[in-house]
Amino acid sequence: MHRHLILVSALAAVGCADATDALPSAVDQTQQAIRNGTRDPQILDLSDGQLLALGWLHSRGRPAQPFCTGTLISPNVVATARHCIDGRTGSRIAFGVGQHPEDPAATFPVAAAYGHPELDAAVLVLGEDATDRLPELVPIRHNRVALTDEIVGREVEAGGFGETYDPSRSGRYFAVVELIGVQRTEITVDGRGQQGICFGDSGGPVMTTDDTGEIVVLAVESWGDQSCVGIDHLTRLDVLDDWLNTFIEGGVPETECGDLTYLGRCDGVVAEWCENGAIRQQDCGQRGQLCDFVSDDVGFFCLDNPPCGDIDALGVCDGDLLKRCRFGELVVQPCDTEAGEVCRSDRGGAFCGLPQPAEDASPAPTPPEDAAAEPAPIADAGAPGGAPDGGPGEDDATPGSDDEKSASGGDGCAAAPGAPGGEAPAGLALLALLALRRRREGRTTRA
Repeated sequence: MHRHLILVSALAAVGCADATDALPSAVDQTQQAIRNGTRDPQILDLSDGQLLALGWLHSRGRPAQPFCTGTLISPNVVATARHCIDGRTGSRIAFGVGQHPEDPAATFPVAAAYGHPELDAAVLVLGEDATDRLPELVPIRHNRVALTDEIVGREVEAGGFGETYDPSRSGRYFAVVELIGVQRTEITVDGRGQQGICFGDSGGPVMTTDDTGEIVVLAVESWGDQSCVGIDHLTRLDVLDDWLNTFIEGGVPETECGDLTYLGRCDGVVAEWCENGAIRQQDCGQRGQLCDFVSDDVGFFCLDNPPCGDIDALGVCDGDLLKRCRFGELVVQPCDTEAGEVCRSDRGGAFCGLPQPAEDASPAPTPPEDAAAEPAPIADAGAPGGAPDGGPGEDDATPGSDDEKSASGGDGCAAAPGAPGGEAPAGLALLALLALRRRREGRTTRA
């Protein structure tokens, strides 16, 4: 949360103390709602829908960390303080509504943020109509009637999401303060040492009813006493009526940005975008970076140049070169073409290997069994039909024939040793030779 303090006010509060002691630290300002406030309004009868109009500013994606307060004065326009958006682009801000930032009813992206050129006031133009998403939400319009001293002494209602100085109390709270002064562009209020506006309530509203009884936002919180129960200064919205109406009516003020939006663009390595009506640039090349689109929240900005470009750890094939990213470095490996390797890819990534055979390739032919290769000693082992001298005869049996079966006893099996009708040693020798030949043929087929 952030709250402006003026040095003179700070010195007055601490007497002769050093000025650096009088001002809250940056940590205090960003971590510190209404002090001694109440969960419900005390003097104004805000409806549940109007309560939702009071919300908080937060960085996109971090709704539980509010840094300022704002009020929906139309379905898509939020009034807040300019110092709440200084140094921030609309693309990095969002607006949350609900009682607790830890449990928002909704958060809305900010399409653009515009600070007033002279006063501590700003508008956030939401990227959508908040009442479309939350039909029950009722915006609280800003005061359009010029204020006079006649309003001095009136009690008004302040609301915000800032510091409460009570760890058990967080979220939206309200306080009643007294309006004690009307100046040309601001009003001052006094918490009278009882309740008040505190750090994180910056941009929050002070509300009252107009002559018709309608609740209106008189001003937005700008700066005040460190005690959070003393004097506070707020920027009047009636003096900004024409400026605010420009946004409420759907327009935007003329800026130097032309068609350049908060999302920006890249001009070579230079990132440029529109921030609060002015063109901003960043030379990414000077930082050793590239300009590219980051996200919908950031738009175009500077990014570190990936050391491997589009190549990841799975690798890619570049001809016969295998390229992959290893530990942030590009590694190039040539495949061994002399060994027939090529670079290939599959689900596991790129690799060097032999070419994949074509799917329609015919299987290698199996050499035919050559009966002539039958070893001559088989005939000498007593197989019938062999020539008397052991050479092949016209009726020599081939494996699997009836003659082969008869050689093993007529039933395809060798007779047991000593059993009638078979030469056991010769039959065993025949089987062993056949098995040996088939094992040899099998190895040849798989080669």
